[in-house]
Amino acid sequence: MRYLAPLLLVFALASPAGAAFDGPGALPVVKEATAVKTAPKDSPAVLEGVVLSRAGDELYVFQDASGETLVEIDDDLMKGRTVTPQNKVRLNGHVDSEDGKPTVDVDMLEVLH
Repeated sequence: MRYLAPLLLVFALASPAGAAFDGPGALPVVKEATAVKTAPKDSPAVLEGVVLSRAGDELYVFQDASGETLVEIDDDLMKGRTVTPQNKVRLNGHVDSEDGKPTVDVDMLEVLH
Protein backbone atom coordinates (compact mmCIF):
# COMPACT_ATOMS: atom_id res chain seq x y z
CA MET A 1 0.00 0.00 0.00
CA ARG A 2 2.84 2.41 0.74
CA TYR A 3 4.00 2.06 -2.88
CA LEU A 4 0.53 2.58 -4.31
CA ALA A 5 -0.10 6.06 -2.81
CA PRO A 6 2.93 7.78 -4.45
CA LEU A 7 2.12 6.10 -7.76
CA LEU A 8 -1.46 7.37 -7.66
CA LEU A 9 -0.20 10.86 -6.80
CA VAL A 10 2.10 10.84 -9.83
CA PHE A 11 -0.77 9.87 -12.14
CA ALA A 12 -3.07 12.50 -10.63
CA LEU A 13 -0.51 15.26 -11.13
CA ALA A 14 0.39 14.12 -14.63
CA SER A 15 -3.17 14.09 -15.97
CA PRO A 16 -4.38 17.16 -17.87
CA ALA A 17 -6.65 19.53 -15.99
CA GLY A 18 -9.06 19.95 -18.91
CA ALA A 19 -9.07 23.74 -18.54
CA ALA A 20 -9.01 26.22 -21.38
CA PHE A 21 -7.93 29.82 -21.59
CA ASP A 22 -10.70 32.35 -21.02
CA GLY A 23 -9.69 35.94 -21.68
CA PRO A 24 -8.55 38.28 -24.45
CA GLY A 25 -8.09 36.37 -27.69
CA ALA A 26 -9.90 33.25 -26.46
CA LEU A 27 -12.12 31.47 -28.97
CA PRO A 28 -15.83 31.63 -28.09
CA VAL A 29 -17.58 28.42 -27.04
CA VAL A 30 -19.98 27.21 -29.74
CA LYS A 31 -23.29 26.25 -28.14
CA GLU A 32 -25.61 25.97 -31.15
CA ALA A 33 -25.47 23.72 -34.19
CA THR A 34 -25.95 26.57 -36.66
CA ALA A 35 -23.02 28.50 -35.14
CA VAL A 36 -20.60 25.74 -36.21
CA LYS A 37 -20.72 27.00 -39.81
CA THR A 38 -19.21 30.40 -38.94
CA ALA A 39 -17.08 29.53 -35.90
CA PRO A 40 -13.29 29.64 -36.20
CA LYS A 41 -11.55 26.28 -36.49
CA ASP A 42 -10.59 24.79 -33.10
CA SER A 43 -13.27 26.77 -31.24
CA PRO A 44 -14.51 24.74 -28.27
CA ALA A 45 -18.02 23.36 -28.69
CA VAL A 46 -20.63 22.14 -26.22
CA LEU A 47 -23.85 21.03 -27.92
CA GLU A 48 -27.04 19.53 -26.49
CA GLY A 49 -29.58 17.88 -28.75
CA VAL A 50 -30.05 14.63 -30.64
CA VAL A 51 -28.07 12.56 -33.12
CA LEU A 52 -30.47 12.14 -36.04
CA SER A 53 -28.62 9.82 -38.41
CA ARG A 54 -25.32 8.47 -39.63
CA ALA A 55 -23.79 10.43 -42.51
CA GLY A 56 -20.59 8.45 -43.09
CA ASP A 57 -17.74 6.73 -41.29
CA GLU A 58 -17.84 8.20 -37.75
CA LEU A 59 -19.85 11.14 -39.16
CA TYR A 60 -23.36 11.92 -37.86
CA VAL A 61 -26.09 14.52 -38.31
CA PHE A 62 -26.72 16.35 -35.03
CA GLN A 63 -29.75 18.56 -34.34
CA ASP A 64 -30.58 21.07 -31.62
CA ALA A 65 -33.18 23.85 -31.39
CA SER A 66 -31.14 26.04 -33.79
CA GLY A 67 -30.79 23.48 -36.60
CA GLU A 68 -28.43 20.77 -37.81
CA THR A 69 -24.69 20.25 -38.16
CA LEU A 70 -22.31 17.39 -38.82
CA VAL A 71 -20.43 15.85 -35.90
CA GLU A 72 -17.55 13.38 -35.95
CA ILE A 73 -17.86 10.81 -33.16
CA ASP A 74 -15.08 8.23 -32.93
CA ASP A 75 -16.23 4.63 -32.69
CA ASP A 76 -14.42 4.44 -29.33
CA LEU A 77 -16.89 6.96 -27.87
CA MET A 78 -19.89 5.03 -29.20
CA LYS A 79 -18.84 1.53 -28.14
CA GLY A 80 -21.10 -0.04 -25.58
CA ARG A 81 -23.76 2.65 -26.02
CA THR A 82 -26.97 2.76 -27.94
CA VAL A 83 -27.80 6.27 -29.10
CA THR A 84 -31.07 6.88 -30.93
CA PRO A 85 -32.80 10.07 -32.13
CA GLN A 86 -34.95 9.78 -28.98
CA ASN A 87 -31.88 10.22 -26.70
CA LYS A 88 -30.83 13.74 -25.76
CA VAL A 89 -27.03 13.97 -25.73
CA ARG A 90 -24.36 16.46 -24.73
CA LEU A 91 -21.33 16.64 -27.01
CA ASN A 92 -18.06 18.30 -26.02
CA GLY A 93 -15.43 18.88 -28.66
CA HIS A 94 -14.07 21.48 -31.06
CA VAL A 95 -14.91 22.91 -34.46
CA ASP A 96 -13.12 21.19 -37.33
CA SER A 97 -13.86 20.35 -40.95
CA GLU A 98 -14.44 17.12 -42.83
CA ASP A 99 -14.03 17.25 -46.62
CA GLY A 100 -14.38 21.03 -46.47
CA LYS A 101 -17.60 20.92 -44.44
CA PRO A 102 -17.66 22.42 -40.92
CA THR A 103 -18.06 19.77 -38.24
CA VAL A 104 -17.61 19.28 -34.52
CA ASP A 105 -14.92 16.74 -33.64
CA VAL A 106 -16.41 15.18 -30.50
CA ASP A 107 -14.14 14.42 -27.55
CA MET A 108 -16.86 13.45 -25.05
CA LEU A 109 -20.39 12.11 -25.56
CA GLU A 110 -22.85 12.04 -22.68
CA VAL A 111 -26.33 10.49 -22.99
CA LEU A 112 -28.64 12.72 -20.94
CA HIS A 113 -31.86 10.67 -21.33
